[in-house]
Amino acid sequence: MWHARPGRRVRHHVAVSRRRTGGRTVTRVLVVDDDPGSLRAQTQRLDRPERDVVAASAVDEAQRLLDKEPFDVVVTDMRFDREEEAARAGLRVLDSVARLPEPRPEAIVITAYGELTNCIAALQKGAGGYVQKGQPWIDVLEELQAHVAQAEQRMSARKALVAENQGLRLALQRVTACCARMSMALEGMDRRLSRIDDCCREVDNEYLAKRFQVLAVELRARHQTMTQVTSEIAAAPAEALRYPGA
Repeated sequence: MWHARPGRRVRHHVAVSRRRTGGRTVTRVLVVDDDPGSLRAQTQRLDRPERDVVAASAVDEAQRLLDKEPFDVVVTDMRFDREEEAARAGLRVLDSVARLPEPRPEAIVITAYGELTNCIAALQKGAGGYVQKGQPWIDVLEELQAHVAQAEQRMSARKALVAENQGLRLALQRVTACCARMSMALEGMDRRLSRIDDCCREVDNEYLAKRFQVLAVELRARHQTMTQVTSEIAAAPAEALRYPGA
């Protein structure tokens, strides 16, 4: 009989999957179930070249894997007969998923037919869907496959959004720095304008003309700096949107 070993991978390594898929993105799926037969059936059905499927046969094992490895989708049974509060042990897996930083994995739960209360609790804890066992096993697996495929699409969109947000945060930092430089330039121009006023009050016309010439050169340099800073401010958001993962 097949038995799930701790952290058993259906595929040996993500790199192997990448080579077999011609460089396409590989999604990582964690399947959690304490029933060996059910765990094997799920992992075999979900096994695809573009997926790295990892099996866990206990809640604490799943929690350890979630803490140290990235996953895109987590599939967990709701009942674990060898766990405390067996009927709701799967909620502990969902709690572990909820504690992860974004983009955290999409979660799918498998429940026995009629466990409506557990389904509601799972959805409240962030599960993106559930599959009920009260139907032929082949139908359960087909429904699970469909849920996982949809979860992968949602996860891909969320990853893209997180990457875009990171790019926008970088752009905002650059804009803030540019604004600080512009403020310094404006302060410098204000000081020089004050000096012009002082010169007008304190020196004769010939000297004043020379001072005006010198200050005009300085002000033109400041103007050039401000023009450059303004260009950087205008370009920063566009660059961030063009390269959202940068």
